[in-house]
Amino acid sequence: MGGEPIIATKTYGKGRVVALGFVNAGLSPMIDWKVGGQQDDHWWGYLYSLLDRSIIWAAQREPGLTLAPLTLSEERRKMLDLQLVNSSSLPSAEVMADFWNEWGEKEGSTGISLNLKPGLNPATIEIPPNLSAGRHTVDVIVTADDKHYDWGSVVFTIPQPDEITSLATGREFYTRGEDLQVCFDTRSKSPQRYTVELFDNRGRLLARQKTTMVPRVPPPSPRRCP
Repeated sequence: MGGEPIIATKTYGKGRVVALGFVNAGLSPMIDWKVGGQQDDHWWGYLYSLLDRSIIWAAQREPGLTLAPLTLSEERRKMLDLQLVNSSSLPSAEVMADFWNEWGEKEGSTGISLNLKPGLNPATIEIPPNLSAGRHTVDVIVTADDKHYDWGSVVFTIPQPDEITSLATGREFYTRGEDLQVCFDTRSKSPQRYTVELFDNRGRLLARQKTTMVPRVPPPSPRRCP
């Protein structure tokens, strides 16, 4: 990070050494929290996964069943391609894929079973058809004989038909009982259904408003103030 390596490895005699370069407290990664979905919890999973894999490698305890890097087929955008690399005597394995949106909400799960052979074992997982627009993370876990053998993740994006480009309130401070004015800009000028939610600093929902904004004719700038 910042031009410095995040991980360095070396063999020493019969042993292995791993040095991790991410900022931490103990072994827990230190990640700046940001509001508005700019940073999601998968960054925690990414760094802990790196830590777990480093420990397994240093201990020379790599499993006999591993998951090759995941890919999304460009020709078959609705399919997730994966390969299990088997050097064990396991007869079968289960693969579970969880689909998460950028807000950390699970939007679907798909599981398959595979009869294993030595070497590469290809498989495909169908991506759920009704995912919301935006960034998605797929978490894949491989199990066999009631044990976890490997895991992996891949990220993909579903194009958004429209998006909010800016958001502001009418003024900085309001007193209790006043109406709160919200103004936002969108990329398009077409009618939009929207939901405005107001939370306090403890994350409690105070108010919610749902309505449809219909632009005037001729269409104005797409800045909308309910």
